[in-house]
Amino acid sequence: ALGRANAGRFTRFLAVGAVASTVYLGGFAVLLMAGVHYLPAGAAALLLAIGLNFTINGAWTFGFGRSSLATQAIAFLAVQLAIGALTLALLHLLVTSGVEHVMLAQLLAAGTMAPANYLASQRWGFR
Repeated sequence: ALGRANAGRFTRFLAVGAVASTVYLGGFAVLLMAGVHYLPAGAAALLLAIGLNFTINGAWTFGFGRSSLATQAIAFLAVQLAIGALTLALLHLLVTSGVEHVMLAQLLAAGTMAPANYLASQRWGFR
């Protein structure tokens, strides 16, 4: 029923998130190795992952809604930028609180935000 459909959708969302996170973390690592500070590196890698996330989640997880593709892309971008800002704030909090490995801090921050990301993406990202 509805619960089962939402569970399947959430599972697809997590799978897409795993792919996007791999792309994100790869871009993040490359930028860190190039000497970029972790906050701009996180922001740049986030933009890369958002494009991938929108494409796959629209096609596979949520389906593209009734609104125009441009409207959905803008709404999804707004959701992802808000979640991304919260994730970066949490990343900064973790790093400045003593989590020494920045990649671990990033994984913890992103994992913490996954449920909120799903709910916001479902509610406002694909309409």
